[in-house]
Amino acid sequence: MLAHVAGSVESIYNRYAYMPRRRQLAQEWADLVSVGQMEPAQLIEGPRHL
Repeated sequence: MLAHVAGSVESIYNRYAYMPRRRQLAQEWADLVSVGQMEPAQLIEGPRHL
Protein backbone atom coordinates (compact mmCIF):
# COMPACT_ATOMS: atom_id res chain seq x y z
CA MET A 1 0.00 0.00 0.00
CA LEU A 2 2.99 2.28 -0.03
CA ALA A 3 2.83 4.94 -2.71
CA HIS A 4 6.38 5.77 -3.63
CA VAL A 5 6.74 8.70 -5.98
CA ALA A 6 9.24 8.30 -8.81
CA GLY A 7 9.61 12.06 -9.13
CA SER A 8 7.79 12.88 -12.33
CA VAL A 9 4.36 14.15 -13.24
CA GLU A 10 3.62 10.89 -15.02
CA SER A 11 4.17 8.93 -11.81
CA ILE A 12 1.62 11.10 -10.00
CA TYR A 13 -1.02 10.35 -12.63
CA ASN A 14 -0.21 6.63 -12.46
CA ARG A 15 -0.70 6.75 -8.69
CA TYR A 16 -4.25 8.01 -9.10
CA ALA A 17 -4.97 5.53 -11.88
CA TYR A 18 -4.49 2.65 -9.44
CA MET A 19 -6.43 4.24 -6.54
CA PRO A 20 -9.70 2.28 -7.09
CA ARG A 21 -7.79 -1.03 -6.99
CA ARG A 22 -5.86 0.06 -3.90
CA ARG A 23 -9.13 0.90 -2.15
CA GLN A 24 -10.55 -2.49 -3.08
CA LEU A 25 -7.48 -4.29 -1.71
CA ALA A 26 -7.58 -2.24 1.49
CA GLN A 27 -11.26 -3.15 2.00
CA GLU A 28 -10.57 -6.84 1.38
CA TRP A 29 -7.77 -6.72 3.97
CA ALA A 30 -10.02 -4.94 6.49
CA ASP A 31 -12.73 -7.55 5.94
CA LEU A 32 -10.21 -10.34 6.43
CA VAL A 33 -8.75 -9.05 9.70
CA SER A 34 -12.14 -8.12 11.17
CA VAL A 35 -13.65 -11.61 10.91
CA GLY A 36 -15.11 -12.49 14.29
CA GLN A 37 -14.82 -8.96 15.67
CA MET A 38 -17.72 -7.11 17.25
CA GLU A 39 -19.74 -4.70 15.16
CA PRO A 40 -18.84 -1.00 15.70
CA ALA A 41 -22.28 -0.30 17.22
CA GLN A 42 -21.65 -2.99 19.84
CA LEU A 43 -18.37 -1.35 20.78
CA ILE A 44 -20.12 1.96 21.40
CA GLU A 45 -23.11 0.52 23.27
CA GLY A 46 -21.28 -2.21 25.17
CA PRO A 47 -20.15 -2.18 28.79
CA ARG A 48 -17.16 -0.06 29.76
CA HIS A 49 -14.24 -1.53 31.67
CA LEU A 50 -12.23 1.18 33.37
